[in-house]
Amino acid sequence: HFHLRRKVYVDQTGQLDESELHDDGTDRDADDARSVTFAVFENHRTGVRVVGVSRLILRGSEHPLPVEEFCPDSFTQGDLTARSVEVSRVIARHENAALQDLVQWHLFAVMLAYIANHDLERTFAIIEPWLERHLNGAISITRIGEVRYVEHYLDYNVPIEINIPASAEQVNSRNGGFIDRYRAA
Repeated sequence: HFHLRRKVYVDQTGQLDESELHDDGTDRDADDARSVTFAVFENHRTGVRVVGVSRLILRGSEHPLPVEEFCPDSFTQGDLTARSVEVSRVIARHENAALQDLVQWHLFAVMLAYIANHDLERTFAIIEPWLERHLNGAISITRIGEVRYVEHYLDYNVPIEINIPASAEQVNSRNGGFIDRYRAA
């Protein structure tokens, strides 16, 4: 999955600079050590391949979330607890648009199920404005700050908070109970 992240964030979108890559040429960072990673695999004629990845960065008590660092004006002291999380590095890539959409829905569903099953709390992301428009129809989000240029991502981004109960309801209703099935697994 680290190779897919490099392909998307360095090679395709240019959101990360090549100088930030790990020695083996993959996109890894310090937040991976405190993250839960999710992946969607496809049994393809050429073999098993990764077609979707995402991660939840767990805040813990020692390090702020990236959204706190890049958008400090969106938070006040004590807003977040160690059980707050940030959705990060969400990628769904498939040559078939319908399957790519399905991969994205499975990533949302498995993350929402994980957050609920592990009693995690407030959930955030820092995303591109075009993605904010896309997500508004898919999950329940609230903008918590203004659009700003984030040097680390080499792009304009906006901080959002994800309403987990409302998002779970939306994803479940659209996809025949995906989240309920993941929570039961």
